[in-house]
Amino acid sequence: MIPVTHRAFHLFREDAYREYCWSVDAYGSYQPASFIYLCYEGFYELCAKQGIQLNWPAKLGEDEHKEFQEFPQKCERESTIAESFGLITRLYNVDQVPEIETNLKNGKNVICLFPGEEISLFYNGDKEKFSKAEKAFNKINCDIISKSFFKTTNATDKVEWEEIPTNYTGKLFVTKDSYLSDGFFKDKYGKTEENSKRICTLIQEFSIFKYAFLSIVPQQNILIWPCNEPYQMTYRIINHGISLTNVKMHLEINESFEPISPTERVITISSADEIDIPIAFIPRSIISNVEPVKFLALNQENEPVLTYENKFSISISSNYLSKIEEQSIQDNNKFEKLLKTFEGNENYAELEKISQLIKVDINSCLNKLRSVAEMITQSLLEKKKIYTNKGFSDSIRLLQYRKLLSSRAIGYLHTVRVIGNLASHPSGNKLTETDVLIASFALASVMEEVIAKYKL
Repeated sequence: MIPVTHRAFHLFREDAYREYCWSVDAYGSYQPASFIYLCYEGFYELCAKQGIQLNWPAKLGEDEHKEFQEFPQKCERESTIAESFGLITRLYNVDQVPEIETNLKNGKNVICLFPGEEISLFYNGDKEKFSKAEKAFNKINCDIISKSFFKTTNATDKVEWEEIPTNYTGKLFVTKDSYLSDGFFKDKYGKTEENSKRICTLIQEFSIFKYAFLSIVPQQNILIWPCNEPYQMTYRIINHGISLTNVKMHLEINESFEPISPTERVITISSADEIDIPIAFIPRSIISNVEPVKFLALNQENEPVLTYENKFSISISSNYLSKIEEQSIQDNNKFEKLLKTFEGNENYAELEKISQLIKVDINSCLNKLRSVAEMITQSLLEKKKIYTNKGFSDSIRLLQYRKLLSSRAIGYLHTVRVIGNLASHPSGNKLTETDVLIASFALASVMEEVIAKYKL
């Protein structure tokens, strides 16, 4: 999501309610009426759905809000936002206009909030403050301000906003401060179907820029992954700008990862649309907090397209194999548990050969065990009339989802799958007789449960 600075207090309901409680004395005097019209948590959540991350630029103390209202630019002293592509702020006086214009010149979209609710509640409708705000809005070419902007908000108000034409790269919008507040996201306050649609439309327009601009969002929350295990993830490309045709997406894979999918893609994406790019690779080094992929987007003229990448890092741990060898239970070297479990089964003859084959071809033994495990999985799914053409890993997940086997058996199936994969694909791991004995015990354990439950 692209970051945007939200300077109008309060971004979160908790902060608004805290100030409300602090402002009220024992007799209820000097309370800012309904705090619900002075916070923006509902707006914050709706912006997130549109790919906009609102960030509060500073933490204000209990007694700072008045100074902040008079001189809102002071909040920047505590800003922790590294980058921002837009600004949402109350506009109190003409002294703020140069900052608004600078943002617009730099291609940032801006929403200027008329501070009508705040002045009405905290300053009892101070005419001088209203006059200063009105002059500031005239300065940004907003000549007509709705009469509702000067009144205390009530539940029957209709949300009003407009886009002000500019010659700048950024887009400029104006509305009243309360119209984006939680009051218009909650029933029995100002929420109506019409108001909700108008707020959604404003956010959609605000999230689209006049130029080419893509945000890249990883659709992943796995933070640790084992070395030498194939890893698949998806990056979502969101178009926050003009429509683009045949954009070349170059994927720079970190040197610690071996790509197993194409590292160059071509996409065509309309304005406000989104596209998922799947990526697969194998981590080859144990490393902490590394970004696996970086993007470079080029248009048809081979010029860079502005992108914003949401950071995603992953740590690579020691591989499954070493952990399995350290911790797993093994069959004995005569494969007594395996052969006893499969006695009378159609796979018995093939499994019996493993006791001789283990001395000469470890990988073949593991491939046989994996193959039998996959056949058992498919047979069980078919017995339950569940048909799939997906791979072994997905079939195991189906068994788990349908609760056809215990978590213990599911874990053993994954053990056979993982070790079998290491035998089937180059991984840099030296497989040993111990791995065969571990996989043998795991397969036998799965088969015991299958026989007991389903008589296969």
